[in-house]
Amino acid sequence: MASGLANVLSTAISTSNSQRSSMDDMIAQAPPEQKGFLEAQKKVQQDSQIMSTITNLMKKMDE
Repeated sequence: MASGLANVLSTAISTSNSQRSSMDDMIAQAPPEQKGFLEAQKKVQQDSQIMSTITNLMKKMDE
């Protein structure tokens, strides 16, 4: 069970870091009038990722 949880966390962290880097690059290159929207979109994606990770951890704990 512990290795399953570790795998879920490792995958989530890796995916999050990759997405964060690409979003930061996109935001940096965006026109100023689009940056607020893109930053809000990034926050929504991060929140969704957190919920997905929690759900996956709970599923692994039930196994």
